[in-house]
Amino acid sequence: MQHVTPEFIRHSCESRNPRVARGRVALRFTVRMRDAKRGGCPRQGKKETPLSRSAGEGQGEGDRGDKGVGVPQTTKSQEPAKNPKNPNSDKTTPSSPIIYPSKTPNIGDQTMTQFDGKSVIVTGGALGIGGGCSKAFAAAGASVTIMDIDDEAGESLAAELTGQGATAQYISADAGTIEGCRDTVDAAIDAYGGVDIIINNVGIQPPSSYVDAVDLPEEAWEDIININLRSRFLMAKYAVPSMRERGGGVIISVASVQGLASMPFVSAYAASKGGDLSLTRQMSIDFAKDNIRVLSVNPGTINTPMVWKALEGTGDDIEQGLIDSAKTHPLGRIGEPEDIANVMLFLASDKASFMTGSYVNVDGGMMAVGAWAGTVGAAGSD
Repeated sequence: MQHVTPEFIRHSCESRNPRVARGRVALRFTVRMRDAKRGGCPRQGKKETPLSRSAGEGQGEGDRGDKGVGVPQTTKSQEPAKNPKNPNSDKTTPSSPIIYPSKTPNIGDQTMTQFDGKSVIVTGGALGIGGGCSKAFAAAGASVTIMDIDDEAGESLAAELTGQGATAQYISADAGTIEGCRDTVDAAIDAYGGVDIIINNVGIQPPSSYVDAVDLPEEAWEDIININLRSRFLMAKYAVPSMRERGGGVIISVASVQGLASMPFVSAYAASKGGDLSLTRQMSIDFAKDNIRVLSVNPGTINTPMVWKALEGTGDDIEQGLIDSAKTHPLGRIGEPEDIANVMLFLASDKASFMTGSYVNVDGGMMAVGAWAGTVGAAGSD
């Protein structure tokens, strides 16, 4: 088994955020890419665990727990990483490319109970953004159905949440199929009495799909469209009747900034994410009369193993690719799953009751930057 283990420390981060600019921030993490069928990408200070076949998303959004392409389940390290400039210092440096972490509620936090009695399904809910959303809604009092096909990661997360006093179940099902979506909805209804909220997180962007439309196999197109887009239709088809019976609901998709702008060699992925945003608008009209809100979130680059796989697919050096990606975000960092989960909590709550048919960019300001930025046109008339 061949291993490639790039390590790096970035000692400064250029940012328009004055808090970031005041400090020289050391960022350190380890990425391990394996060529084996069940390989891994554990972060520095993280415990390596069994992997799923979830493929990388180019701008870091939802996962599908497909078995075979390495996406690790990670747990928090017991020992914080030391300051690389002074190993004896008590000050620590993050073990992932993050500067100011976002926090989600803890299980058992009595102040976070706005989703008590709510039944939530998270597709691709075992790892990455999906795992972050599963944890966040469980912490906020919801009964969570984790849909994935990575049985080890899904069962582990469900056990972790229930062990902390939350209510959660894991359903092994493929979101790219009619049976998988229907069976997951049925399981949520059987266990929790219905469905109130769907987080359509599942998505794939296999490294092998980074080719133009001529070279993309028809099977790859169908797989990406089925999982990234058709699953949204199927989850609504089978869950909306239960939402109607319960007086309303919320459907939120993890779309992508690639649904708004694009890049080379992502024809199927770009089509799936553009279609996801369009479907959000359309279904919001159909189901408004039922008090069902439909929304999307467009993540920027999020710190998940899927992003590492995406960099592998584009042929970029992983170390440099992560540094360059952070620089494309005006906030000067890439995001964490918690950044997306916190927005999901808001959108699914009554505080967002007048929002439907729209999307929210959670991208560190990426989409605010014009394509001409940094070119001769940016210099004005000087």
